[in-house]
Formats: sequence, structure tokens, C-alpha cells
Amino acid sequence: MSAYTTPATVLFETQRSAIEQSQRAAEQAVEFQKQLNRTALSGLKSTESAQRQGVSLIESGTQTYLSGVEAMTPGAGGSTGQLRQNTEEAFSQLKSNHAELFENLEQEAERGVDSYEELSAEYLESLDDQLDTLLEAHAELQSQTVEGMEGFEDRTEELGERFEENVDEEVSRAAEIQERIEAQIEEQTEQAEQFQGELEDQLEEMQTQLDRQAARIERSAGHTEASGSDSGGRDESRSESEGETLEVAAVEGIGSSYAEDLQEAGIETVEDLAESDAETVADVAGVSEDRAEEWIAETQTETVEGLGSTYTERLAEVGIETMEDMSAAGAETVAEAAEVSEEQAEEWIEQAEN
Repeated sequence: MSAYTTPATVLFETQRSAIEQSQRAAEQAVEFQKQLNRTALSGLKSTESAQRQGVSLIESGTQTYLSGVEAMTPGAGGSTGQLRQNTEEAFSQLKSNHAELFENLEQEAERGVDSYEELSAEYLESLDDQLDTLLEAHAELQSQTVEGMEGFEDRTEELGERFEENVDEEVSRAAEIQERIEAQIEEQTEQAEQFQGELEDQLEEMQTQLDRQAARIERSAGHTEASGSDSGGRDESRSESEGETLEVAAVEGIGSSYAEDLQEAGIETVEDLAESDAETVADVAGVSEDRAEEWIAETQTETVEGLGSTYTERLAEVGIETMEDMSAAGAETVAEAAEVSEEQAEEWIEQAEN
């Protein structure tokens, strides 16, 4: 009798152990994904803190620069005072937008993490229930099999066949459960990777906006320094300003990473970008041709002195998006759309035509 009972018991115990190990593996996989999600959320907060410190450093440097201009340029206090106020307002708005963006990102990320943890908890609970049912059935089958083998040694062959069928069925069910677990883990991993990619894209876009804002503030500070000099100095500064070339990073949407790729290919300034075709730019920067075309379109107004993002957006609302559009529209239309004087509009048009 023991010759039949012992092997059967060992085999059942081996199957039970395999099922329990599958359950533990699923729980460990879910827990590991939770840790990954929390790590990504923590990294987002660290990035927000680092960028906020970077903005504060830029603001401090700008204020120090303006103080130096006031100290070195007699009579520049009035012009730099207004610029200092505008700079403080710009940085205040920048910090507010920065904080609001990251608050929204953190809230969205936390909701995603909480949602995953809720779903995973429900999944594990359901899995535990199914495995408990499976183990109960397995134990009952084991009991019935062992009892049958002990009571009917003459039916050993028949019971052996039935036993093998039951084993195959249990193994098949265990394999199905394992496949479902692996499929769900793979799906959760893909979702986590997609979520991480979206976060990285948003962070890169935020960094691009910060770089662009800093570049504009530095250019504004440079114009103020020129306006505080004597008549000869103003003529010389204006001549240098008119001959100055803007780096490609000054174009909206091009951050430091894209700028480095473009510069390595010889596209170093706004003028270089304007003369390039979308296919070449897209290939060098690793972006779509549509996005490259948007960058090239931005160069149409980047070289017009005094035409910042606010005025550009106002003109775009009425269909004035390129230098040709501006020349064709006329000073009155441009002035009305941008809410500036006709004299200022005429200066812009003159630059556009040249």
C-alpha cells in the first residue's frame, strides 16, 4: 500500500509547492512595480526642486547684472529700474507657472500610482481567492486519490490514469494562471514605461521654456545696457546688436539637447536654421518633419528686434506668422493686432523687409 501512497503524496506536495511559488512570484512582481512607480514619482519631485533652484539662480544673476549696469552706467537707473521690475514680474510668473505645472504633474502621477496600487490590490485579492480555491480542490483531489489507492490496490492502473489526467489538468490550469500573470505584469510594465516617457517629454519641454525665457531676459538686459550709454556708445552698441546672431536654442521648442545635436551638424544660429530644410533638421535632431517645420517657421520673426513671444502670438491670431505676412499687412494692421504704435510697427516691417 505504501508503495503507491508515498509517490502520490510527494507528487501532490510538489504541485502544491509550485502553485504557492507562482502566487509568491506574482505578489513580488506587483510589489516591484509599485516600488518603480514610487521611485519615478520621487524623481519627479527631485527634478522640480532642481529646476526651481536653477530659476532662482538665473534670477539672482540677472539682478546682479542689472545692479552692475546701474553702478557702471551713470543715469541708467531709470531704464534699468523699469527693466528690473519687468524682470521680477517675469520671474514671478515663471516660478508660478513652474510650480503649477509640477503640481499638476505630481497630482497626475500620484493618481496614476494610486490607481495602479488599487488595481493591483484587487488583482492580488482575486488571484489569492482563485489560488485558494485551486489549492482546496487540489487537497481534496489528493485526499481522494490517496484514499482510493489505499482502499483499492486492484484498481491501481485505472486510478493511475485518472491521476495523470488530473495532474495534467492542474498543470494546465497553473500554466494558464502563470501566463495571465505574466501578461498582466508585462502590460503594467509597458504602461509604466509609457508614463515615464510622457513625464520625460514634459520635463524636457519645461526645460526648453526655461532656457528660452532666460535667453530673452538676457537679451533684454543687454538692450538696457546699450540704452544707458552715451550717444557714441549707443551707436556702437546698436551696430553690434544689429550684427549679432542668435543661437539656435533661442527658437521656441528647441532646448539644450536639440541645440547640441543641431550645432554638431553646423546649424548653430537662427539664420542657419532658417536656411535649412525640414528633412535635414528632422534627421539631425531626431524629430518629426512637422516639428522641424514649426522650428523653421519660428525663425521668421526671431530676428526682428523687439518682437517677443507676446507680440508674436497676437500677430499669429490674425494670420501674421511670417515676415512676408508682416510686410503685406501694413503698419496700421500690425499695430492694431499687436496693440503697439504705428511707429513701432513700421520699425518691425522695415526689419522684416530687410
